[in-house]
Amino acid sequence: MQAVNLLPADAFATKHVWSDWIGEGDLGQAKKIFIGTGAALAVVVVLLGVSYFHERSVVHDRRAALADVNQRVAAAQTAIAKTEAEQSLAVSRLATATSLTSQRVAWEKILRDLAHVLPSNVWLSSLNVTAPVAAAPVVPDAASTTTSTGTTTITASSPTPAPAAAPTPSGFTVSGSTGSQRDVALVLDRLALLPWLSNVTLQSSTRGDGVSPVQFSIQAGFTGTGGR
Repeated sequence: MQAVNLLPADAFATKHVWSDWIGEGDLGQAKKIFIGTGAALAVVVVLLGVSYFHERSVVHDRRAALADVNQRVAAAQTAIAKTEAEQSLAVSRLATATSLTSQRVAWEKILRDLAHVLPSNVWLSSLNVTAPVAAAPVVPDAASTTTSTGTTTITASSPTPAPAAAPTPSGFTVSGSTGSQRDVALVLDRLALLPWLSNVTLQSSTRGDGVSPVQFSIQAGFTGTGGR
């Protein structure tokens, strides 16, 4: 089979170039299309670059703002935990002070009440008073705070109620002398009138001879609150 060349004969002439064969008009149009396409691609690339850097800057700013907010929240939670711990400690100290104040004995009023109720012919040789003392409340532990990488964990211990503790035994014992057994009975009646005494009982009452005064010893329960 013989090959057939379909190109025009002048396309193979050495004195002509491809631009002459294509045509000056067609070459200029191709250049314009190429330049326009390149310019459009350049504009698109520039816009994409600007958009990328803008979004990157926005993300960076938002991350910085989020870190700042986390730091502020952690500081606020730490301050709250510290305040709660201080409040718990203050409440515990107030309870302790109130308990101690309620148990304080006004000895001057006790002695004044004794002087008012005892008969004039009674002389006291000893006075022993044991006031009731309740256990002090338990002081709660301080709150602990742990902060790590924008996350704050607050652990605040609540006040632990103190177990019910029995107060120390209280008592009132007085010894002295008077003229007769009848006066001793009068002393018992007078002491029973005092609001801060209970269960007034006679421990002993003796007379050495017919001339010596009667020696007595009286015991009672002491409430510790009636003396204020």
